[in-house]
Amino acid sequence: MKRMILSVVLPMFVAPFAFADTSNALKLNTVKAMYQHDAKVRAGNETLKRFAGPALKQALVRQDQYQTRMGEICGLYYDVLWQSHDPNYKAKLNYSLTPNGQVKVKIGKESVNYAVACSGNSCKITDVFSDGSVTKMINQECR
Repeated sequence: MKRMILSVVLPMFVAPFAFADTSNALKLNTVKAMYQHDAKVRAGNETLKRFAGPALKQALVRQDQYQTRMGEICGLYYDVLWQSHDPNYKAKLNYSLTPNGQVKVKIGKESVNYAVACSGNSCKITDVFSDGSVTKMINQECR
């Protein structure tokens, strides 16, 4: 009887932790894949757009449209992935999870955090935090 109860109850306690580990691994792998892709194509914020969720992608498109319409830069004045105007694509990158579930990428002395949402086996970057929310900053500056 005790074995039967344990076989029913134990999975209920273990399953959420297993899911969290899988979700965290997916988040880390998504951000790593984005950096690996960008090191090859060197497209910077365009690479971010490719890995972005709807709200972040919309903000990045708004920034592009503003620049086309007004002929001047708004929002991101640098490559947010590499935290630089002149990225070092061979820089050593350290990936970790923050206590609130964001993926932190340390690039030399700089760092940037990514909010990542997963559904099934697919993850999208929902926001970037570099001196605040990138989505919010673009939406405020690029009107």
